[in-house]
Amino acid sequence: MDFFGGFLEWWKAVTSGTSTTVEWWNSVVSGVVIVALGIPSGLSLDKLVSRPRTRKEKLGLISTLIGAVDKNLALVNQINSSIRTSILYFSVDVVVLDAVAGTTHERLGADLARKIDYVRYELTHLSRKLDRAFVPSTDPNNQARGLAHSTLSFPIQDHASRLIPALLELQQLLANEKASTEITLARQLYHFLRLKLHLLPKQ
Repeated sequence: MDFFGGFLEWWKAVTSGTSTTVEWWNSVVSGVVIVALGIPSGLSLDKLVSRPRTRKEKLGLISTLIGAVDKNLALVNQINSSIRTSILYFSVDVVVLDAVAGTTHERLGADLARKIDYVRYELTHLSRKLDRAFVPSTDPNNQARGLAHSTLSFPIQDHASRLIPALLELQQLLANEKASTEITLARQLYHFLRLKLHLLPKQ
């Protein structure tokens, strides 16, 4: 019996043992095969393992951004429709956008990150106008607040109306990016599982 034939007989004997034994030898042989394929193949396998994890993190970031954009779009629409006739007791919310600002360029690419930065800047600017328009006043008749509101209500409404299309565009871009990332993640997981099954010894 040649060496290969002897190896096959030995392997059959091993795999006919307990499930724990089989799993242990499966992991050993998988490791040996990966080493035998060489460092480039090992690096490729490592990429197949790490890329889905990176994509999942990207999906989490996109979902967070979509939530922040949806919330601010609703707020800006309300500001746009109410600023001329009402005293507003709310503002836009840039907390989430500020928190993830340092990661958008690395994970989402320069073009999308610039659009996010633009919307974040405009929301911050709008927030400052709202703070100025509704600044608390010590005037018992609240004339200072009324003056600030009457002076700034039109610029705020104009700002809000110009910001709405930018928010809608960003909302659509993020939805597209999420769908694309989900498809890519599914493909990467599929290829990873195919490779893993290919490396495992046949039972």
